Amino acid sequence: LNIDMERDKLQEEIKQVMAALEQVAANLDEKTEEVENRMKENARILSEMDDKAHEADKAKSTLEQWKQKYNLQTNRSAKGISEILEELSGISDILGENVVHDTNIIEEDFTKVEEQ
Repeated sequence: LNIDMERDKLQEEIKQVMAALEQVAANLDEKTEEVENRMKENARILSEMDDKAHEADKAKSTLEQWKQKYNLQTNRSAKGISEILEELSGISDILGENVVHDTNIIEEDFTKVEEQ
């Protein structure tokens, strides 16, 4: 009778341990699924970030090209205006008129524009 009681007690403990193990296994499966979902989400986010970084690089490159074109055009314009002013100064000297009072000041203004 004592052996039967011990056996029943051990069987009950085994059932409790098995139930606890089943719960641990279920929790492990749930956590594993959560980790896999988060890994997929992280991969998706990283992919989006790569796409955005690529777009930003393209935009930066385009902006740099426009900046170079702007600077080139500004330099050309300043050079053209400077040449026109020199010609006007020459014409005014020929005509004896002082159309351009101080071309150096005006050239300095355009030099400042070129430096920007």
